[in-house]
Amino acid sequence: MLKDSFGQDFERYKPKLAPPAPHLPTLPTQEQKPASGSDDVLVPRLDAILVVDSTEKIDAKNPLPDAVDVKYDFANAHSLIYSPEAQAILHQNIGQPITLRRLNEIARAIILLYRKCGLPIIDVLIPEQNITSGTVQLVVIESRIGHIQFLGACLTDECYLRNLIRCSQPGDLVRDSVLREDLYWLNRNPFRKVGVDFKPGQQDGTTDILFDVREVRAVRGYVGYEDTGVRSLALERLIAGFMIGNLFGSDGTLGYQYTADPKFTQLEAHAVSFNYEPTREWGLSSYGSWAAAQPDLPPPPKNDFPNSPNCDGCKSREIAPVGNDYMQSSRLNCRVGVRNIVRFNPNNPCQDRSLLASSARRLIFVIKMPTQVRYKLARAG
Repeated sequence: MLKDSFGQDFERYKPKLAPPAPHLPTLPTQEQKPASGSDDVLVPRLDAILVVDSTEKIDAKNPLPDAVDVKYDFANAHSLIYSPEAQAILHQNIGQPITLRRLNEIARAIILLYRKCGLPIIDVLIPEQNITSGTVQLVVIESRIGHIQFLGACLTDECYLRNLIRCSQPGDLVRDSVLREDLYWLNRNPFRKVGVDFKPGQQDGTTDILFDVREVRAVRGYVGYEDTGVRSLALERLIAGFMIGNLFGSDGTLGYQYTADPKFTQLEAHAVSFNYEPTREWGLSSYGSWAAAQPDLPPPPKNDFPNSPNCDGCKSREIAPVGNDYMQSSRLNCRVGVRNIVRFNPNNPCQDRSLLASSARRLIFVIKMPTQVRYKLARAG
């Protein structure tokens, strides 16, 4: 019986915080239409392809008669254009007749390869040039991030939102994986939904990232009914609580919940939670709860407690830590708690005690810290 009454997990009384969005917004995509163009042969044989990363490197009047195979003039030595997949696209067209459709097919295949590899913004240009010698000059522009802007109904401090963006930085390539990671952090707040869009940058070869922010007032209240109790404390539970978000201009949240049985006689619990993450590396999560119970239990057997002339067994109190300090993942959990395990009615004889009431209090702190700090603490320990 004692286990049935006191073995409950007091974390069930924690305030019910609004969960983040279950799915991240999709990244904008542009359908790549099938290659079009005339099938009229412009040059009988394609002898060479020169791939450059800027239109300024194109020599439109020079037919480049000495060029053979595939050549590159690319500033980025680690570009995807050097990959075996890109080389296969280019080499398979060497020796084939040059038509306008074939040139467009080469450009389309390169764009699809970049998108498949997580680089959604790519331009492949075939500018006007002299191809009478069988050499085609191809411009592949890997777009880089220009400016990052926040649009829409933004209630949170914009400086805080910019601090959440660690991967998408001006001058970097536009990558799907990087944008998804930043979107994950921006959408962790349940009161905020952030999408993303692109627009051409002010400088050639750049793309501006537009984060579309939709935010609502971060106040939420709720009431509810549950049947998650135990028989000795009534199966039904009435709950009421609230949640306040965007504390201190960031994603901090404060929540409170009150829990009781339907008659308000056997169980009463209060719980408060507080979460604050000023940066992606550092954060504090904590909650405290207090619960009082008057279970409906029969008196325990007389031989469960030692007889004492001073009736020392009439009252029992245990003070114990709820958990141990430990490090797990990127969080350091510090748990401290005090539990009144049992309290008997001192007016009853020692040999005939009946359980009157109990209470429990719990306080938990969870500190999130950078990996480097955790490593130093682990070594120091």
